[in-house]
Amino acid sequence: WHSKHSRHHGNPNRVGKDPDIEPDTIVFLAEDANRSKGLIRRLVAHQGWLFFPLLTLEGLNLHRHSIWHLISQRKVKGRWLELGMITARFGFLLIPLFTLLPLGTAFAFMGVQLAVFGVYMGASFAPNHKGMPVIAASAKLD
Repeated sequence: WHSKHSRHHGNPNRVGKDPDIEPDTIVFLAEDANRSKGLIRRLVAHQGWLFFPLLTLEGLNLHRHSIWHLISQRKVKGRWLELGMITARFGFLLIPLFTLLPLGTAFAFMGVQLAVFGVYMGASFAPNHKGMPVIAASAKLD
C-alpha cells in the first residue's frame, strides 16, 4: 500500500506513472474504455451508476490486495509485523463473531462490515480525485 500510495502522490493522475488510474474495473481514459472487452466493457459503460455499488466490494478488495502483496513480493519492509497485525485483527474479529453468533448472522455481519468499510473508504477518497485532469505521460510540468 505504501509504495502504491507514494507513486500516486509523486505523479497524481499522470498516465503510466500513477497506479491509481491504471485500467481496472473503473477506467479513467477513453482509450482504456475502448480497449475493454466482455463484462468489463459493460461495467465501464455504466461505471458512473455502478460506482457506489462497486464500493461495497472495495473492503474485500483492499484486504485481498494487502495479503497478496505481503505474500507475493520478495522484499517487504515489516512483512511479518503486517501479517501478524492482519492475523490478530482477523482473530480478534472472527473468533468471537463465529463463536457467539449463528453462522448466517456472522457471515451477514462480515458482509455488511466489509461493505460499509468499502463505501466509507471510497466516499473519503473519491471526492478529492474526481474531476481532476489526467495528465499525458509525455506532458511537461513545472
